[in-house]
Amino acid sequence: MRNLYMVILSMFLLFLSGCIDEKIVSIPSNIGFIDVKGDIDYIDIINCTVKTRIFNKTRGSPEDLNGFIYTNDTMFYRVSGVAKSKADHMFQVVNITVRFYREEYKDMFFVYSQTYTKTMVRPNATWSFSIDFTRGKESFGRVDRIDIKISIVE
Repeated sequence: MRNLYMVILSMFLLFLSGCIDEKIVSIPSNIGFIDVKGDIDYIDIINCTVKTRIFNKTRGSPEDLNGFIYTNDTMFYRVSGVAKSKADHMFQVVNITVRFYREEYKDMFFVYSQTYTKTMVRPNATWSFSIDFTRGKESFGRVDRIDIKISIVE
């Protein structure tokens, strides 16, 4: 009887853990797939690109390159995209947070995040967003992966 109780309890806890997991979708980008988490039932990330701006010493001017490229001449990384509301009502605030990670010894470590905030988002609205991770930040360096978290305030 005790074993049956433990099996039922284990199944219930497994079911409960599945109910509270955060929803995740993966969207295509120029660096592969990017995980998008949070309030994805209400907001879509339609597209997303990652660029690196370096200072091209040969040309003597900045140059934008696709993806994450870290050199001594890297000035910043830019994540830009387009978001769309799927809701039939207005949101006071939509936050799009990009989190940057670096791989060390096969583990991913968080290094930086920044949030783009859009206010008074109308039903079915579409807008562009852009987030920069600049050389002046203390944690600036190589980046291997990003994810995006969406949060809303109604």
